[in-house]
Amino acid sequence: MYVRPIEAYRPSVLVIDSSASIRTGIENALSIRGLRIFSASGPRNVRPVIQAKPIDLILAALVASDHNRHALLATLRGIAGRSPRAVPVIAMSERDMWEDLEIFS
Repeated sequence: MYVRPIEAYRPSVLVIDSSASIRTGIENALSIRGLRIFSASGPRNVRPVIQAKPIDLILAALVASDHNRHALLATLRGIAGRSPRAVPVIAMSERDMWEDLEIFS
């Protein structure tokens, strides 16, 4: 079995945000630190990326006015239920909407 050398391994992050400018800013900030960055603009774009790429962390923006918020959380939860390993999710929000996060429990 081939084991990738440690120095060749670069952790990967999936950035999910409906705003292209915010995604680009986050991607730039993380990529200069040596991380591999993948991005998706919403729930419909997440599944193909996760199925095609090994993802180590998901950084997801949950916008209170975004009607896709619950769809995104449901998609992430569904993918996590079928994943052979746990992938941590960091949820970002510009508003106080923690009452909506019971979907993670």
